[in-house]
Amino acid sequence: MNLRNHSSLHKLFYSLKITGEQYIDLKLYYLEQIIKYFPKKNVTMSVFNGLTGIGYAINYSDDKNKKIQSLKYKFNKLYISVIQKYRKKLKRSLTCHLVEADYDLIEGYTAIILYLLNTDIYQDNKLIFNYLVDDLTNFINSGSFCIKSEKMILPYLSKMYPSGAVNFSLSHGLAGPLSALTEIERKRMGSANSKKAISKLLSLYNDNNTRGAS
Repeated sequence: MNLRNHSSLHKLFYSLKITGEQYIDLKLYYLEQIIKYFPKKNVTMSVFNGLTGIGYAINYSDDKNKKIQSLKYKFNKLYISVIQKYRKKLKRSLTCHLVEADYDLIEGYTAIILYLLNTDIYQDNKLIFNYLVDDLTNFINSGSFCIKSEKMILPYLSKMYPSGAVNFSLSHGLAGPLSALTEIERKRMGSANSKKAISKLLSLYNDNNTRGAS
């Protein structure tokens, strides 16, 4: 069972309004399995996305059960520790020579930043949060988002876009980081660097819309 399945199960329990000891036991079981299993897992961006989904699912619960609260604390501590461990490796992966798979990395950074924001975990982990935001904004401000045709994974895409292409979608494209940085700005936590990144992303979208309308 992968991490996204764990997340789906938590959401299912919540949507079915399962209550009482059975619900608590199920949540305890899955949380304990995640905490035991995750340190042994090779970390990739897809794993971060799955872990983030689980975090959101856990935070759906508003019960005051002490065991659940303790496990939530352990989970969030695990989440931060994994980010701290792999942050330098992730940063080195952000290069100006973009390949198609790098959009997964952009998506992962966005997922982590928004999770820390939306759960308020960032308030106790501002140093690592600021590092992540700086990594992403520096990459946006210094790099090109165009994937050269020879760097595309699927041959038909290389033929379809001989001059290269930019991914503007939400899940694996530039809409994700734009939404994350805009949320940071809305909370009045932005910097000159993040404002510059937002401006660059908006210009890319505006230019694309202008070309599409012409």
